[in-house]
Amino acid sequence: METSIKKQPTEISKAKLTAMVDSGLKKEQIAECFGLNIAQTTKLLKSAGLKIRKYHSPAFTLID
Repeated sequence: METSIKKQPTEISKAKLTAMVDSGLKKEQIAECFGLNIAQTTKLLKSAGLKIRKYHSPAFTLID
Protein backbone atom coordinates (compact mmCIF):
# COMPACT_ATOMS: atom_id res chain seq x y z
CA MET A 1 0.00 0.00 0.00
CA GLU A 2 1.44 3.35 -1.04
CA THR A 3 1.14 6.40 1.13
CA SER A 4 1.47 9.73 -0.50
CA ILE A 5 3.45 12.30 1.41
CA LYS A 6 2.34 15.81 0.59
CA LYS A 7 5.04 18.41 0.47
CA GLN A 8 4.53 21.27 2.88
CA PRO A 9 4.27 24.71 1.27
CA THR A 10 7.46 26.75 1.37
CA GLU A 11 7.24 29.65 3.82
CA ILE A 12 8.67 32.82 2.32
CA SER A 13 9.09 36.10 4.15
CA LYS A 14 7.79 39.08 2.16
CA ALA A 15 10.59 41.23 3.64
CA LYS A 16 13.23 38.76 2.41
CA LEU A 17 11.59 38.52 -1.02
CA THR A 18 11.41 42.31 -1.29
CA ALA A 19 15.07 42.62 -0.30
CA MET A 20 16.04 40.08 -2.98
CA VAL A 21 14.09 41.95 -5.66
CA ASP A 22 15.50 45.32 -4.53
CA SER A 23 19.04 43.93 -4.64
CA GLY A 24 18.55 43.15 -8.34
CA LEU A 25 18.22 39.37 -8.36
CA LYS A 26 16.62 37.84 -11.43
CA LYS A 27 13.52 35.64 -11.32
CA GLU A 28 15.59 32.52 -12.03
CA GLN A 29 17.90 33.24 -9.08
CA ILE A 30 14.97 33.79 -6.71
CA ALA A 31 13.32 30.58 -7.93
CA GLU A 32 16.52 28.62 -7.28
CA CYS A 33 16.91 30.12 -3.81
CA PHE A 34 13.43 29.01 -2.71
CA GLY A 35 13.34 25.76 -4.68
CA LEU A 36 10.45 26.88 -6.91
CA ASN A 37 9.95 26.77 -10.65
CA ILE A 38 9.67 29.94 -12.75
CA ALA A 39 5.85 29.83 -12.98
CA GLN A 40 5.51 29.53 -9.20
CA THR A 41 7.99 32.37 -8.72
CA THR A 42 6.00 34.55 -11.11
CA LYS A 43 2.82 33.89 -9.09
CA LEU A 44 4.72 34.56 -5.86
CA LEU A 45 6.00 37.92 -7.09
CA LYS A 46 2.56 38.88 -8.40
CA SER A 47 0.83 38.00 -5.12
CA ALA A 48 3.46 40.02 -3.23
CA GLY A 49 2.94 42.98 -5.58
CA LEU A 50 6.56 42.95 -6.75
CA LYS A 51 8.08 43.30 -10.21
CA ILE A 52 11.48 42.30 -11.49
CA ARG A 53 12.84 45.30 -13.34
CA LYS A 54 15.25 45.01 -16.22
CA TYR A 55 18.52 46.77 -15.60
CA HIS A 56 19.56 49.15 -18.34
CA SER A 57 22.96 50.76 -18.08
CA PRO A 58 22.73 54.52 -18.55
CA ALA A 59 23.50 55.83 -22.02
CA PHE A 60 24.93 59.05 -20.59
CA THR A 61 26.90 60.45 -17.65
CA LEU A 62 25.72 63.70 -16.13
CA ILE A 63 28.57 65.97 -14.97
CA ASP A 64 28.68 69.48 -13.52
